[in-house]
Amino acid sequence: MATAWGTIVMSIAATGALDVMGTPLVSLGTIKEDSMSIASEDGGIMQLFGTGHVLVDELKNEPSVKINATLIGLTNAKQFWTMDAVATDQVKSLIKSGNFSVRFASAVVGSDTFEAPKCVISGTPVFSEKEGWTVNVEITILLGAAGYLFEFGTVAA
Repeated sequence: MATAWGTIVMSIAATGALDVMGTPLVSLGTIKEDSMSIASEDGGIMQLFGTGHVLVDELKNEPSVKINATLIGLTNAKQFWTMDAVATDQVKSLIKSGNFSVRFASAVVGSDTFEAPKCVISGTPVFSEKEGWTVNVEITILLGAAGYLFEFGTVAA
C-alpha cells in the first residue's frame, strides 16, 4: 500500500437505491489543511445487575463513526442546508433531510480509499478575519440496507 500523503479529495453523492454508493460522486471542495479526522464514539452500554450490585451481564452497542472536516468557502456547503426556494441565498435551516454517500482518498496511486454509502451530513458556517468563511462539516456514518458501514478500496492509476 502506498502512503496516502498529499491532497485529500472528498466526494459525495445522494445515497443510491437500497443504500448503495451513490453516483455520480462530486468533489465536496477544498478541505482546510489538517482539519480532517475520523473518530468513533462509544455506543451505549446496557448492564444487568443482580442483588448486591453484582454485574451479571453486559451488552455494548455498536460505536458510531464520524468524519469531521473544515471546508473553505460556503458554496459547496449550501447543499446540506434548507434554502429558500425564491430567495436562493437565504438559509432557512442548517438541517436538510436525506442521506449522502461519501468517498475520500489521497491522489497517490495505490493508496487506500474510504467509501461510506449512507451518511448524514451537517455543516455549520464559521467566520474569522484570518480565514474568511469556512464550514465545519460533520459526517455521521449509518448502517444501511447494503449491510455495511464503510469499505476500503485502492486509488487506481
